[in-house]
Order: sequence, then C-alpha cells, then structure tokens
Amino acid sequence: MGMRLENLERTGEKIGLKISSSKTKLLEMNTTSGDLKVNSKDIQSVSQFTHLSSLVTDDYRTDAEMKTRFGKTARAVIKLSKIWNNSSFSIQVKMHLYNSIIVPIVLYGAETWAVTKTMEKRTDSFDSRNLRRIVIIRW
Repeated sequence: MGMRLENLERTGEKIGLKISSSKTKLLEMNTTSGDLKVNSKDIQSVSQFTHLSSLVTDDYRTDAEMKTRFGKTARAVIKLSKIWNNSSFSIQVKMHLYNSIIVPIVLYGAETWAVTKTMEKRTDSFDSRNLRRIVIIRW
C-alpha cells in the first residue's frame, strides 16, 4: 500500500497535484498496513469517516449510517412542517413532496446497506411516523 501511495504522490506532483496530508485519512478493514506517509507526514488512522455524505466504518456496520440518514431526514421533515400543517395543500401534493424530497434523503446510499430485520423495522417505523405527521394523524 505504501508503494502505491508513493507512486500516486510522485505521479500527481508531475502534473501539479499535491496530496494533502491533513485531509488524507486511513481506514483499514480486516487488514493492517502499518504507518503510511504523505509528504513525509503520518496519515491519521480512523475507524470511520464520511465519504460522499455517507458514513463508512471499519466494521462494515450500517447502524451509524442509518442513524445519520434518519437524523438528516428528520431535520428536513421539520423544516417542511409549515407545508405539512397547511390545510391548503392537498394530501397528494404533500405526498409528492415527501416522495421527491424526503425519501431520497433517507435512502441515499441505502443500496450498499446490509439490511437486517431490525433495520427494516426501524425504517418502516420512521416512515410511518413521518407519514402520520404529514397527514396530521396524532398518535
């Protein structure tokens, strides 16, 4: 791994690119590669990081990613509460907004999740709670 990183660093320098040692992180999954260096500085080893708005962990678990997605979705639902509580919008319009704005937030990156029964129940519960809020069904 160290040789590839050094090769990438040299090749990048030839065309004016420089790897930032402060922004570069090392996430090891089922392996240890030892200390890696960029610009003669050690790369920080981490157990998780965010890549393209998705949480990546060293144990392949998706629980933390689901919690993050649910949190982002809950904030979006709350931001749209004026629309959900406004009776001048029909249920169809509200559902269209829900399906086009809210559902993509919660499902972003879901194609890589290993879905368990517990995750499935949490997702269904989260979805039901949001839909009840939209159609103003108090529970």
